[in-house]
Amino acid sequence: MNMCLIFIKKEMVEYYRDKKLFIMFIVFALVGLISPLIAKLTPIILESVSTNGAIIKIPTPTEMDSWAQFFKNIGQMGMLTLILVFSSQMSHELERGTLINLFSKGLSRKAVVMAKFFVGVIIWMTSCIVAFIMTFIYTGYFFDNTIRLDILLFALSLPFLFGVLLLSIELLGGIITGSTIGSLSFVGVSILLQLLLSIKSDWVTYFPIYLVTNPLDLLKGTSIDVFHTSILITIILTVILIPSAVIIMNNKQIV
Repeated sequence: MNMCLIFIKKEMVEYYRDKKLFIMFIVFALVGLISPLIAKLTPIILESVSTNGAIIKIPTPTEMDSWAQFFKNIGQMGMLTLILVFSSQMSHELERGTLINLFSKGLSRKAVVMAKFFVGVIIWMTSCIVAFIMTFIYTGYFFDNTIRLDILLFALSLPFLFGVLLLSIELLGGIITGSTIGSLSFVGVSILLQLLLSIKSDWVTYFPIYLVTNPLDLLKGTSIDVFHTSILITIILTVILIPSAVIIMNNKQIV
């Protein structure tokens, strides 16, 4: 247990030194800041554009527009940042051979996998919370916070769960291939498959990617029940992928 805690501390220090922790928090703080700003300023910008005398009726922006921007930014810029920041979490260790010394001191391979996953989830969760708080504050400033907080938090949990799944896929991909490109390929293929299969509208709610493309529906009154299947499948896949990563790591030859 002590070795595992030491490894977790090592991971956090490395993310700090590599500026990856800084990148995550800055990007997500920007996501939180620009979401309500875009919602507020877009009508003003459109009205200032020359339209040759034509009158454009632009609806007054509301808090719903702010949260629409938030979930759009989390699903695009946020997910891309997450994928890139954690794409080398295993490949660098395997390429540099830094784990061999730690294994000789009693650190188990299972502890390495679990520690990396734990650190990734904590950083991802903290980043999401930072973005959410920023958006909540500025939405209240520019508009009004009338949407129930529990609904907003549940909506936030949907892309968060999808991000956790991506972390587990990257971890498994990094262990199997031993490269950053391999890790990114695993994530890319998994997302592409979901997008292709979800073209059939009857299947869309079964895929984890539904969690990141439709959280705004909750704010519009869609029942939480609609997301139960995709939530369950996302959790099951994550629970399968992490033990699989441990098993493969235990049997992987590290030189």
